[in-house]
Amino acid sequence: MITTQTQVAKEQLQKWANALLTQNSETVSQLYAEDATLKPTLDPEHKQNRAGIKGYFDSFLQKGPQCKLLEDDNLRVRVLSEQLILFTGKYEFTLTQQNNDVVIADFVFLYQFNANQNKWEIIKHSSSLSL
Repeated sequence: MITTQTQVAKEQLQKWANALLTQNSETVSQLYAEDATLKPTLDPEHKQNRAGIKGYFDSFLQKGPQCKLLEDDNLRVRVLSEQLILFTGKYEFTLTQQNNDVVIADFVFLYQFNANQNKWEIIKHSSSLSL
């Protein structure tokens, strides 16, 4: 089960990274549960629901982020239940609309399987600059 859930976690992160490439905040925000919370990388304010998360991505996507998972010793997947996966690690953003600045950040994603919609959703996402 661990291998399968690790694959699920990585697939969900890739789905999120691909959504960033659309530069459509609605597409990105639909990956989050309605009552999800986000602690963004480049904003000190916590976002408390999908509407707040969409608002953050309205601004962040203007930077042209391209995200890549960093496969290193920080990468961890913890299966909390059949419906909950905790995924932690680091990712790298290239901000294509800001001189291709590169930002490396630590992340925490908590994914929950929504049986009614038959899909994984992000219920908690925290991201902070790596030092």
